[in-house]
Amino acid sequence: LENSDGLISLDLNNGDITVIVDALGNPAIDYHTRLGLLYYTDLNTRALSRIRYPPNGNTASPEIIIQAEDDHRPSAVAVDSINNLIYWADDYADSITKADLCGLNQYVILQDSNDKLKAVRGGHRSAVTRQIHKTDEKINEGEITRRELHSAIENLERKHELLQKLDAEILDSLDAESVEQEILDADEFNQHIDINIRRYKECDLELRSSTPQDSETQAPVPPADAAAVNTVNVNGEESNPMSTFYTSTPQAQAHTEILLKTAVAPVWFEDRSAMSNILLDEGSQKSFISEDLAAQLQLKPCGNSTISLSTFGNANQNVRHMDKAQITLEIETGGFIPMDVLIVPRIAAPLSNVTNVIASKLPYLKGLRLANPVTEDRKFELSLLIGADYYWSIVQDHVIRGDGPTAVKSRLGYLLSGPMHTFTGEQSSTGMFNVLIQHQQEERSLEKFWDLESIGVKADELETTTMKDFNDEYETKCITYQDNRYTAKLPWRNDFNELPTNYNVTLRRTCNMIDRLKKDTNMLKMKMYGDIIKDQKRRGFIERVTENGNQSNRIHYIPHHAVKKDSSTTPIRIVYDCSCHESPHKASLNDCLMSVPPMLNDLTGILARFRLHKHAVTTDIEKAFLNVELDKEDRDVTRFFWLSDPSDPDSPLITYRFRVVLFGTTCSPYILNATLMKHFKLNSCKTAEILKNDLYVDNVLSSFWDEKEMLKFYRESRDLLARGGFNLRSWTSNSTELLRLAQSEKCIERDTNIKILGLRWNESNENQKWRYCPTDANPADLLTRGITGTKFINNRLWFHGPEWITDKTQWPTWSGNEIVENENIMEIPTNETSEKQHVLLTSQKRQEFGIHKIMDIERYSSLKTLIRVTAYVMRFIQN
Repeated sequence: LENSDGLISLDLNNGDITVIVDALGNPAIDYHTRLGLLYYTDLNTRALSRIRYPPNGNTASPEIIIQAEDDHRPSAVAVDSINNLIYWADDYADSITKADLCGLNQYVILQDSNDKLKAVRGGHRSAVTRQIHKTDEKINEGEITRRELHSAIENLERKHELLQKLDAEILDSLDAESVEQEILDADEFNQHIDINIRRYKECDLELRSSTPQDSETQAPVPPADAAAVNTVNVNGEESNPMSTFYTSTPQAQAHTEILLKTAVAPVWFEDRSAMSNILLDEGSQKSFISEDLAAQLQLKPCGNSTISLSTFGNANQNVRHMDKAQITLEIETGGFIPMDVLIVPRIAAPLSNVTNVIASKLPYLKGLRLANPVTEDRKFELSLLIGADYYWSIVQDHVIRGDGPTAVKSRLGYLLSGPMHTFTGEQSSTGMFNVLIQHQQEERSLEKFWDLESIGVKADELETTTMKDFNDEYETKCITYQDNRYTAKLPWRNDFNELPTNYNVTLRRTCNMIDRLKKDTNMLKMKMYGDIIKDQKRRGFIERVTENGNQSNRIHYIPHHAVKKDSSTTPIRIVYDCSCHESPHKASLNDCLMSVPPMLNDLTGILARFRLHKHAVTTDIEKAFLNVELDKEDRDVTRFFWLSDPSDPDSPLITYRFRVVLFGTTCSPYILNATLMKHFKLNSCKTAEILKNDLYVDNVLSSFWDEKEMLKFYRESRDLLARGGFNLRSWTSNSTELLRLAQSEKCIERDTNIKILGLRWNESNENQKWRYCPTDANPADLLTRGITGTKFINNRLWFHGPEWITDKTQWPTWSGNEIVENENIMEIPTNETSEKQHVLLTSQKRQEFGIHKIMDIERYSSLKTLIRVTAYVMRFIQN
């Protein structure tokens, strides 16, 4: 209620009164029931305000949406909850004004001498709106007859003629300032009547074709808002319709066509130009050009970009390597906009151009210069997609609305977008475009930081069903076992481009590499390089290609070069560049292969288990990738050149190819992992399970409580992998018995500087001092825990590291527990099967600081739980 004191709320059940807003001067009120907004006037402040009532949780505050000048005063208010409009009367200006719910887009609808005419017109307009609403309800419910439809059409035509006369009379009496808005308002409503009359006549034609003449039989007719939508991804593939058309006959369909912002404009590269069919899409983070248009412009790439594409409805992301180029877009006034674009084979399936032709004839769009001119073409083949990176350099502010698509002014002309009601005998589709670009390097770096921060906390993600099915199918169909060796096929992409030979670029790079090796004065590098290739040929890893080889297979050449390696077994390593492109437009070998991640064990778990038991052991598979043979059909894509006589750098080059999986293809780790997992499945045993759990690529790290059990693992694991053609070498352990055995069999680690997955390990020192970095001195924590850009730029810790980093004597250490006074051995179940395992429990000299002060270990029945809780406690103490 309103009274002289303000606005009050009266509870009719108990008579309680609540003051909502006080100290108002004779307010007028109205309420938006759906949004819960109370609008009221205040004569004292000449303001129209609103307040949310009842408030959401906290007390709501009033909001002034209209503040009138001295010669105006809102005295009454009315809320249109259906159309979300407000109307208020100004008793100073003798006018009624409408606006949106926020007080914007104000328009005076009644004032002075025109009040009566506008009130009459308002009544007729309300009658028209009710007539259309009533008719649409019957159409949607399929209950309308031809007689009712004829009556509605005739009534609307009479009202339309009458309203046009009233519009003319009102327009004649208005001053110059109000003419433009009056014309727009009148045209908008008249267009609304025209469209509905035309729609009802189309419905009448359908009813006549589906029912006998003059029959009153009711038949369903298509509702105005029925639509079929197809999704179109960036590769131009169409999916099935997501919703169906409603129709009374199979010949004619009524639906709502959704127009997208399209344009036609010339684009330039250097002195060449071509007309482009453009789609402007805010849902794309980058701009793209089709290969056909790029070829017309003879476009020269200026680089490439690695992005991740996410298509609609697909949670997976496809990494794509695309060429980047620069073009210039010519705008309507003759100016130019330079643009960076990515080159793709095809942007999307063609769009329908029929609706654009229909829309261009709408009265409120007449006289506009459309960005997509009307043509006789029924299809609109896209050649340029302008994304959000240049969208607002083209689209401007002026908007024209009507009962149909909306026109937005741009530097290319007016762009049409939005729904358009049509009745055709053809099923058309609309496109849904959304291209999400991810910069892989930055995002993967952040993911690594988050994974490090969540070690021991974040749950392992389960494999998707698709990945499991792919692994099972690949192991079954693409990996075979014969004569103690495994043979694998390369996992080719289903959509890979034609693989070029790379002959010229490989020949050039090989000659340049040989010239670099020749600069070594004593030819030592050349000799080592030649010895590696000679050894690979002796072992059957590579073979010479004969001229009468099978030419029906794909042929591809790979360049190679040497990298220095800090290792006693392989001082240098030959790297094969499987990502080499013959030209920017052509694919590399890695582009054509599936980039499938191997199913690796958790690195943290491997390191934790390695330190769990008394006796630790580590080994690796010798030349693991080279022990999996390559299928004969895939060998010719691994060709490379080398000297016929390595001692003579000027000797002719000959061609080799790999007989085994080479390390350098993007799928090599996956092939090795899949082969080993298949081998463990075929030879299931306890040792196979240990290898399966403690394997990381080609390294094995494990630990055992009993030394005899470790020696048994040494013998069985070597025999097990030897049956698959693999050799376990470089054994090292803190067990002298195992070291003696490995030395006698010549498979001991020869390096004195031993590393386990990159971490140095002194196997002879049982009292290890683990280095660690406190949280307040750890630069990585700046990113994982969050930091503002301003603080990051001036952060000394990030750019220079901790203060003690240059003084090794000041490095912090973690010594673990206190000095051991005595040891006790107890048995604790390690899993649900209650299998017992011996655990060494230590007590400390300083018992007042013992573990018993923090937790009672006898409460824990599982070793895994005890270790996890202890780790949390130690992390809390040290940080």
